[in-house]
Amino acid sequence: MRTHVASLLILTLFVVASGVANTSLIVGNTGIFGWPPMSWNPNVSCPVVLGDLRAILGSAYPNQSLVGSPYQVNATDGGIPNKRMLRPPCSIVNINGQTEPALVQVSGVYLSSYETEDCSTKFDPINNGTLYPDINGDGRPDTFCDSTGNLFLVGDTNSFNPRIHIEFDHDWMAAGWAGASTTYDSNETIPHCPPVPPPMTNLCNGTPIAVQGFVYWDNKDPGPHWELHALTAWKTSS
Repeated sequence: MRTHVASLLILTLFVVASGVANTSLIVGNTGIFGWPPMSWNPNVSCPVVLGDLRAILGSAYPNQSLVGSPYQVNATDGGIPNKRMLRPPCSIVNINGQTEPALVQVSGVYLSSYETEDCSTKFDPINNGTLYPDINGDGRPDTFCDSTGNLFLVGDTNSFNPRIHIEFDHDWMAAGWAGASTTYDSNETIPHCPPVPPPMTNLCNGTPIAVQGFVYWDNKDPGPHWELHALTAWKTSS
Protein backbone atom coordinates (compact mmCIF):
# COMPACT_ATOMS: atom_id res chain seq x y z
CA MET A 1 0.00 0.00 0.00
CA ARG A 2 2.79 2.42 0.89
CA THR A 3 4.54 1.64 -2.39
CA HIS A 4 1.33 2.32 -4.32
CA VAL A 5 0.78 5.68 -2.58
CA ALA A 6 4.41 6.69 -3.11
CA SER A 7 4.21 5.79 -6.79
CA LEU A 8 1.00 7.79 -7.18
CA LEU A 9 2.59 10.81 -5.49
CA ILE A 10 5.64 10.64 -7.76
CA LEU A 11 3.41 10.33 -10.84
CA THR A 12 1.28 13.29 -9.73
CA LEU A 13 4.31 15.49 -9.12
CA PHE A 14 5.72 14.50 -12.52
CA VAL A 15 2.48 15.37 -14.32
CA VAL A 16 2.16 18.72 -12.54
CA ALA A 17 5.79 19.59 -13.24
CA SER A 18 5.38 18.55 -16.87
CA GLY A 19 2.26 20.71 -17.20
CA VAL A 20 4.09 23.75 -15.90
CA ALA A 21 6.94 23.11 -18.29
CA ASN A 22 4.62 22.71 -21.29
CA THR A 23 2.68 25.95 -20.91
CA SER A 24 3.53 29.30 -19.41
CA LEU A 25 -0.10 30.18 -18.79
CA ILE A 26 -1.31 27.53 -16.37
CA VAL A 27 -1.14 29.27 -13.01
CA GLY A 28 -3.77 27.35 -11.08
CA ASN A 29 -5.55 25.07 -13.51
CA THR A 30 -6.44 21.95 -11.57
CA GLY A 31 -7.96 19.96 -14.41
CA ILE A 32 -5.61 17.10 -13.54
CA PHE A 33 -7.74 16.48 -10.45
CA GLY A 34 -11.04 16.48 -12.36
CA TRP A 35 -12.37 19.99 -11.71
CA PRO A 36 -11.04 22.42 -14.36
CA PRO A 37 -12.30 26.02 -14.44
CA MET A 38 -15.49 26.42 -16.47
CA SER A 39 -16.74 29.20 -18.73
CA TRP A 40 -19.25 31.46 -16.98
CA ASN A 41 -20.77 32.47 -20.33
CA PRO A 42 -23.30 29.85 -21.53
CA ASN A 43 -22.50 30.79 -25.16
CA VAL A 44 -18.81 29.90 -24.76
CA SER A 45 -17.85 26.24 -24.56
CA CYS A 46 -14.06 26.65 -24.60
CA PRO A 47 -12.04 25.38 -21.62
CA VAL A 48 -10.70 28.10 -19.33
CA VAL A 49 -7.13 28.46 -18.12
CA LEU A 50 -6.39 30.38 -14.91
CA GLY A 51 -3.92 33.11 -15.77
CA ASP A 52 -2.60 36.45 -14.58
CA LEU A 53 -1.15 39.59 -16.12
CA ARG A 54 2.41 38.26 -15.95
CA ALA A 55 1.45 35.07 -17.77
CA ILE A 56 -0.26 36.97 -20.60
CA LEU A 57 2.46 39.59 -21.06
CA GLY A 58 5.26 37.04 -20.81
CA SER A 59 8.90 38.09 -20.53
CA ALA A 60 8.05 41.70 -21.44
CA TYR A 61 6.13 42.08 -18.15
CA PRO A 62 5.23 44.67 -16.95
CA ASN A 63 5.37 46.31 -20.40
CA GLN A 64 3.10 45.77 -23.38
CA SER A 65 5.03 43.91 -26.06
CA LEU A 66 4.19 41.31 -28.70
CA VAL A 67 7.58 39.68 -28.42
CA GLY A 68 7.93 37.60 -25.28
CA SER A 69 4.27 36.78 -24.78
CA PRO A 70 3.27 33.11 -25.07
CA TYR A 71 0.42 34.39 -27.25
CA GLN A 72 2.61 35.78 -30.05
CA VAL A 73 1.73 33.84 -33.23
CA ASN A 74 3.98 35.61 -35.77
CA ALA A 75 5.95 38.82 -36.30
CA THR A 76 2.86 41.06 -36.24
CA ASP A 77 0.01 39.19 -34.55
CA GLY A 78 -0.95 37.46 -31.34
CA GLY A 79 -3.91 35.79 -29.70
CA ILE A 80 -7.10 34.96 -31.59
CA PRO A 81 -7.22 35.93 -35.29
CA ASN A 82 -10.01 38.53 -35.03
CA LYS A 83 -11.19 40.31 -31.89
CA ARG A 84 -14.85 40.43 -32.97
CA MET A 85 -15.28 36.74 -33.71
CA LEU A 86 -18.44 35.33 -32.16
CA ARG A 87 -16.87 31.87 -32.37
CA PRO A 88 -13.14 32.36 -31.73
CA PRO A 89 -10.87 29.32 -31.57
CA CYS A 90 -10.42 27.74 -28.16
CA SER A 91 -6.64 27.71 -28.57
CA ILE A 92 -3.85 29.25 -30.64
CA VAL A 93 -0.48 27.92 -31.79
CA ASN A 94 2.21 30.42 -30.85
CA ILE A 95 5.35 31.39 -32.71
CA ASN A 96 7.24 28.59 -30.96
CA GLY A 97 4.77 25.94 -32.10
CA GLN A 98 3.19 25.57 -28.66
CA THR A 99 -0.58 25.38 -28.18
CA GLU A 100 -2.00 27.87 -25.70
CA PRO A 101 -5.61 28.09 -24.45
CA ALA A 102 -7.29 31.22 -25.83
CA LEU A 103 -9.84 31.74 -23.05
CA VAL A 104 -8.24 33.07 -19.88
CA GLN A 105 -9.57 33.80 -16.38
CA VAL A 106 -7.86 36.57 -14.41
CA SER A 107 -8.74 37.33 -10.78
CA GLY A 108 -7.86 39.95 -8.18
CA VAL A 109 -8.05 42.92 -10.55
CA TYR A 110 -10.06 46.13 -10.76
CA LEU A 111 -11.38 48.08 -13.74
CA SER A 112 -10.30 51.63 -14.54
CA SER A 113 -10.53 54.07 -17.48
CA TYR A 114 -13.94 52.68 -18.41
CA GLU A 115 -15.56 54.25 -21.47
CA THR A 116 -17.75 53.70 -24.55
CA GLU A 117 -16.37 53.73 -28.11
CA ASP A 118 -16.48 52.13 -31.60
CA CYS A 119 -20.24 52.08 -32.18
CA SER A 120 -21.90 50.14 -35.00
CA THR A 121 -25.29 49.17 -36.43
CA LYS A 122 -24.15 45.97 -38.15
CA PHE A 123 -22.09 42.90 -37.44
CA ASP A 124 -18.43 42.79 -38.42
CA PRO A 125 -17.67 41.02 -41.74
CA ILE A 126 -16.17 38.13 -39.74
CA ASN A 127 -19.72 37.60 -38.39
CA ASN A 128 -21.46 37.88 -41.81
CA GLY A 129 -21.87 41.69 -41.79
CA THR A 130 -25.67 41.73 -41.38
CA LEU A 131 -27.55 44.58 -39.72
CA TYR A 132 -28.11 44.47 -35.99
CA PRO A 133 -31.60 43.47 -34.85
CA ASP A 134 -34.25 46.10 -34.15
CA ILE A 135 -34.72 45.32 -30.49
CA ASN A 136 -36.20 48.67 -29.47
CA GLY A 137 -38.86 48.53 -32.22
CA ASP A 138 -38.18 51.84 -33.97
CA GLY A 139 -37.84 50.26 -37.41
CA ARG A 140 -34.06 50.66 -37.52
CA PRO A 141 -31.18 48.40 -36.49
CA ASP A 142 -30.06 49.12 -32.95
CA THR A 143 -26.70 50.73 -32.23
CA PHE A 144 -24.24 48.91 -30.00
CA CYS A 145 -20.87 50.21 -28.79
CA ASP A 146 -17.79 48.65 -27.22
CA SER A 147 -17.41 49.20 -23.48
CA THR A 148 -13.69 49.34 -22.79
CA GLY A 149 -11.27 49.80 -19.92
CA ASN A 150 -8.07 48.59 -18.29
CA LEU A 151 -7.58 46.02 -15.58
CA PHE A 152 -4.97 46.55 -12.86
CA LEU A 153 -3.84 44.31 -10.05
CA VAL A 154 -5.46 45.21 -6.75
CA GLY A 155 -2.93 47.03 -4.59
CA ASP A 156 -0.64 47.96 -7.48
CA THR A 157 0.52 51.58 -7.36
CA ASN A 158 2.19 51.69 -10.77
CA SER A 159 0.64 54.52 -12.80
CA PHE A 160 0.40 52.71 -16.16
CA ASN A 161 1.81 49.17 -16.16
CA PRO A 162 1.13 46.35 -15.70
CA ARG A 163 -2.37 46.32 -17.12
CA ILE A 164 -4.57 44.40 -19.51
CA HIS A 165 -7.14 46.12 -21.73
CA ILE A 166 -10.64 44.63 -21.88
CA GLU A 167 -13.58 45.16 -24.23
CA PHE A 168 -17.22 44.17 -24.11
CA ASP A 169 -17.58 43.71 -27.88
CA HIS A 170 -20.51 45.36 -29.70
CA ASP A 171 -21.13 42.29 -31.87
CA TRP A 172 -21.34 40.13 -28.74
CA MET A 173 -23.84 42.63 -27.29
CA ALA A 174 -25.96 42.63 -30.47
CA ALA A 175 -26.00 38.82 -30.38
CA GLY A 176 -27.20 38.93 -26.76
CA TRP A 177 -24.06 37.17 -25.52
CA ALA A 178 -22.82 40.17 -23.52
CA GLY A 179 -24.13 43.54 -22.39
CA ALA A 180 -26.81 44.91 -20.12
CA SER A 181 -29.29 42.14 -20.92
CA THR A 182 -27.00 39.48 -19.41
CA THR A 183 -26.30 38.57 -15.80
CA TYR A 184 -22.87 37.02 -16.44
CA ASP A 185 -21.35 39.76 -18.65
CA SER A 186 -23.19 43.04 -18.06
CA ASN A 187 -21.34 46.14 -19.24
CA GLU A 188 -23.56 48.35 -17.09
CA THR A 189 -23.19 46.76 -13.67
CA ILE A 190 -19.49 45.84 -13.73
CA PRO A 191 -17.69 47.61 -10.83
CA HIS A 192 -15.19 50.21 -12.03
CA CYS A 193 -13.34 53.32 -10.96
CA PRO A 194 -14.66 56.80 -11.85
CA PRO A 195 -13.67 58.11 -15.31
CA VAL A 196 -10.27 59.78 -15.54
CA PRO A 197 -8.77 61.92 -18.33
CA PRO A 198 -5.99 60.52 -20.58
CA PRO A 199 -3.45 59.12 -20.16
CA MET A 200 -5.29 56.10 -18.79
CA THR A 201 -3.96 55.43 -15.31
CA ASN A 202 -5.08 53.53 -12.23
CA LEU A 203 -5.96 56.33 -9.83
CA CYS A 204 -8.08 54.25 -7.46
CA ASN A 205 -8.55 50.74 -6.15
CA GLY A 206 -12.02 49.66 -7.21
CA THR A 207 -14.03 46.59 -6.31
CA PRO A 208 -11.96 43.47 -7.01
CA ILE A 209 -13.31 41.39 -9.89
CA ALA A 210 -12.48 38.21 -11.78
CA VAL A 211 -12.91 38.17 -15.55
CA GLN A 212 -12.87 35.73 -18.45
CA GLY A 213 -12.01 36.65 -22.02
CA PHE A 214 -10.14 35.75 -25.19
CA VAL A 215 -6.56 36.98 -25.52
CA TYR A 216 -5.95 39.28 -28.53
CA TRP A 217 -3.10 41.51 -29.70
CA ASP A 218 -4.32 44.93 -30.92
CA ASN A 219 -1.64 46.72 -32.94
CA LYS A 220 -3.66 49.90 -33.53
CA ASP A 221 -3.50 53.37 -31.95
CA PRO A 222 -3.12 54.66 -29.29
CA GLY A 223 -0.46 51.96 -29.14
CA PRO A 224 -0.10 48.22 -29.54
CA HIS A 225 -1.34 46.32 -26.52
CA TRP A 226 -2.78 43.05 -25.27
CA GLU A 227 -6.52 42.72 -24.69
CA LEU A 228 -9.14 40.37 -23.37
CA HIS A 229 -11.48 40.82 -26.32
CA ALA A 230 -14.13 39.75 -26.26
CA LEU A 231 -14.63 39.89 -22.52
CA THR A 232 -16.96 36.95 -22.02
CA ALA A 233 -17.88 37.10 -18.32
CA TRP A 234 -17.03 38.67 -14.97
CA LYS A 235 -17.71 38.18 -11.25
CA THR A 236 -16.87 40.09 -8.12
CA SER A 237 -13.77 38.70 -6.44
CA SER A 238 -12.53 38.58 -2.87
